Amino acid sequence: MIEKFYEKLIKVIYEQHGTFLKCGSEDFSYKDFRNILERFLWKFSKRRQKPIVIISDKCLEMYAAIIAILLTNNIWVPLSPKMGNKRLLNIIKRLEPEYIIDNNECNLKYSDIEGEKAFNISNFSGLLANSRKMRPHSLKVDYSFLDTSMIYFTSGSTGTPKGVLITQQSYITNVSDMLRIINYRSNKVFADIHDTSFVISIPVILPCIVQGGTISIPSNPLEAIYPLDLLSRHKISCLITVPSVIERIKLSQQENLENVNLECLIVCGEPCHISTMKF
Repeated sequence: MIEKFYEKLIKVIYEQHGTFLKCGSEDFSYKDFRNILERFLWKFSKRRQKPIVIISDKCLEMYAAIIAILLTNNIWVPLSPKMGNKRLLNIIKRLEPEYIIDNNECNLKYSDIEGEKAFNISNFSGLLANSRKMRPHSLKVDYSFLDTSMIYFTSGSTGTPKGVLITQQSYITNVSDMLRIINYRSNKVFADIHDTSFVISIPVILPCIVQGGTISIPSNPLEAIYPLDLLSRHKISCLITVPSVIERIKLSQQENLENVNLECLIVCGEPCHISTMKF
């Protein structure tokens, strides 16, 4: 099951020639994505089941790193600068990750971690410098259903953020079931507007890529909070979000909705009121 899922994913990535990512007025192709993916594969290929922390805003390199981590059977750990430096350092100390990819999002002082373990800390550019390339077909990876694929951390409202381990079987079954149940209509544009450390990222990123679709990301923080212009400009067809975002869109002038043509809308994570559903 795992091998077949990744075979399909790789096949789609290498057969697609359209747009992989839209950000503002910039478009990045699947060819651009493959070029960076192969460099990350070479970087991560000699490791197995090692936590790799990513603290970054959304960008082409981030998506390539995520897929490379999964394909090499390492563990993707998305962290958010919004957690605060104290909590981030606490998580990193507990994880002892193989790599910390900190794309200059939060001025963490890693030397503050007791014991000063020597972490491999870099941004995307530094990590990819002088790296070779490896095609996914060259990988020799044995996957197990119970291998950890991701660790998502709670906000830590009770004091200490708790790591939720997601296995290869869990996330692949989840994505496969979504693709079976929901008529996404392949080769469409998916909006990715929420923080990557929010588990809603899984049903956005993976179903999109495995169908050869396009990911659309906000070009500024305001667009993430109020994505109406993004929905129109990038011709987004699939939006997975929380009801409060729909409520903000609802407050807009009706004429601003004329160019929005969603085919698939999924809301989750919060109570969805009847008035929101009617809208």
